[in-house]
Amino acid sequence: MKILFICRYNNFRSKVAKLFFDKLNKNPTVETKASGLIKAVHYSREQQQEALNKFGIRLEGVSELLDEDLYHWPDKIILVGDDIPATFFKELKAEGTEIIVWKLKDILPNDLDYKEKTQKLTESILKEVKKVEKELQ
Repeated sequence: MKILFICRYNNFRSKVAKLFFDKLNKNPTVETKASGLIKAVHYSREQQQEALNKFGIRLEGVSELLDEDLYHWPDKIILVGDDIPATFFKELKAEGTEIIVWKLKDILPNDLDYKEKTQKLTESILKEVKKVEKELQ
């Protein structure tokens, strides 16, 4: 099973989902990747990491953009956000790829209470990841 987590920028939501899934997953046959649709240019990794410290995960690496190879790679796509058009993946769905949508709003660095909102978003991502991981056991 190949799972691709996608958010708008692959800067936070999809990366965090992948990190949590990889941390919890006990099934060695499941592969995961994370990607975004648009290159992120305005995020503060320091603010994000500060919010993630209590969860014991660390964001690393650069954002990966969805390309044609990655588009056709997964058996399951999880859209980790409410700002990604699921219709973009209708061809894959018709071919049998499972598409799941988590309606999670992005947090912008200039949002008031950024750290608190990011921690709540992270808790929501973890909750959704646990559901998927349990289904695959």
